[in-house]
Amino acid sequence: MQETKAHPDQLTKDLLEIPNYHANWNSAERKGYSGVVTYSKEEPNEVTYVLGKDHLNNEGRMLITEFKNFVLCNGYFPN
Repeated sequence: MQETKAHPDQLTKDLLEIPNYHANWNSAERKGYSGVVTYSKEEPNEVTYVLGKDHLNNEGRMLITEFKNFVLCNGYFPN
């Protein structure tokens, strides 16, 4: 999911702990701004939250989850 605009501490347990799913969040530092979340049935082997540029890392726009057979890049990009 992209453009979540929420921090996990602002959400109910029902959204944070969906049965049989793992949730990985990357929220923007600024509340109410951008953010992505990936829900997966399989737990990722590795999760990366950064793009390599400090000014982009603070906006919660990228979440890379690596699994045994594939890598999922969950990105939210502005126009």
